[in-house]
Amino acid sequence: MRENGSVVKMNWPTKKLGDLIVFEKGRKMSITGVGEPYIGIDDLRSGRFSTYTDGTEGIRCAPDDVLLAWDGANAGTVGIGLKGFVGSTIVKVISRGPLNSHFLYLLFTFYQTKIRLAARGAAIPHLNKTFIEHISVSIPPLEIQKKIVERLDAIQEVQKLNSRLIEKANELFQSLLRRELDTTGGKWNIKKLSSLVNEVKIGPFGSALKIAELSEEGYARVLFIENVVNNEFDWSKEKYISEKKYQELDVYTVKPYDIVITMMGTIGRTCIIPETLGRAIISSHLIKITPNRKIMSPEFLNLSLRDNPFVLTQIRHRAKGAIMKGLNSTILKNLDIPAPSLETQHQIVAKLDAVQQYKVQLLLRRAKLQELFDSVLAKSMNGEMAS
Repeated sequence: MRENGSVVKMNWPTKKLGDLIVFEKGRKMSITGVGEPYIGIDDLRSGRFSTYTDGTEGIRCAPDDVLLAWDGANAGTVGIGLKGFVGSTIVKVISRGPLNSHFLYLLFTFYQTKIRLAARGAAIPHLNKTFIEHISVSIPPLEIQKKIVERLDAIQEVQKLNSRLIEKANELFQSLLRRELDTTGGKWNIKKLSSLVNEVKIGPFGSALKIAELSEEGYARVLFIENVVNNEFDWSKEKYISEKKYQELDVYTVKPYDIVITMMGTIGRTCIIPETLGRAIISSHLIKITPNRKIMSPEFLNLSLRDNPFVLTQIRHRAKGAIMKGLNSTILKNLDIPAPSLETQHQIVAKLDAVQQYKVQLLLRRAKLQELFDSVLAKSMNGEMAS
């Protein structure tokens, strides 16, 4: 073995996976509302049972058996901890060597991407048995396998706790949202959106801005539906126009704290224009709304358009279009919007924002925990152990 700082490189024996495992493919069985669990791809992903069978002539698995989705869009998904009959698109992985079952599960987790890339079939992918059998793996002693499993299990337990906290944060946000935006009882004035904003303007007609006039760099940015994702501003789609073209279309300029809303496709997605965006205009499938900030908080109006059932019901009912529903500026101007005092608006936004910031921290923690898991898994599978 070779030491490298605090990491020790172990010279564990290397073997082909095919020398260590065999596959036992599941069978198609009758589905009933009672009986024993019949494990399909959804159960493998979630770890919870959704279907049952009263058959007896199938492939059974125990909680320590490693299961692998063999066919379909999710081929390569790996699971463990399930007990019941194995569905026809699932295989049970049976160890023929000195392998801890949970270590075997981690092996398939580590090689999952390569296994998926080697799948065959365009319409219905299925795993390549020969490819899997020829994967070379380092096999530590059983006691080391157990230590690796315990280390990664500990990280996964923290991941599960963090995921539960994210779920609780979502539930808290939705509960607070319903309570704070409740319009019953006439506690707030209801006003037309047109009386609460300085402008509602639809983007330029498609013919006014041609694809050939867009470039990777330029004088002003052009915003598209793709820049409004999950009700947040998405920076990834970046197209520009020249100064001359901007002068032609400057009436479509958006400024910080304007709200943009999608009017075609998935209608009603919104976001607030960030302060750091710079010079930009909207394209044909977006509408910009400039709130009158003396009476309407942009954040509160954005919440109302995005999350208030009272407003969302109006949008759904009034959206036009026989083939594809769409919004227009007239529909938006005539929306009834709850309008509490500006002070109350700020208070509501602050409460909801505090929960969202807490969730953001949890999401960052989730990403870091995943990085840690992936790093420890890679080092363990490559024979690198802490000294």
